[in-house]
Amino acid sequence: EILCDAAASAMILINDILAFADKNNHYILTLLDINTLNRITISEISVSYMNTDGQFLYCINSNSNNNIFRINPKTCKAIRMLNEQASHLHIIEDEIYFCIHKEWHKMSIFGGEAVKIEV
Repeated sequence: EILCDAAASAMILINDILAFADKNNHYILTLLDINTLNRITISEISVSYMNTDGQFLYCINSNSNNNIFRINPKTCKAIRMLNEQASHLHIIEDEIYFCIHKEWHKMSIFGGEAVKIEV
């Protein structure tokens, strides 16, 4: 079944919203309501990595030096959570795990300071 004409990458379903990076549009974050097929693009976010805690969407934004943003899929509002270049975004319980310069860090999904994980 075809829901829209976009070429989707990195898809995540949050309730009834399908979030994806649109490969045909510079990997811009796109939110598609699977009930109404209403599609919203969040043009300031180009997705490098994406994950969810079930309520919010977390993206590493290549349009903003690979900073981490939290997006509310209901309101489409985005806030910057980390002002450093990051990669490899994972969420475990209430923590976001990511790399900065090949070193793993974590921070709360509620915000705060990033902490380097000592191995």
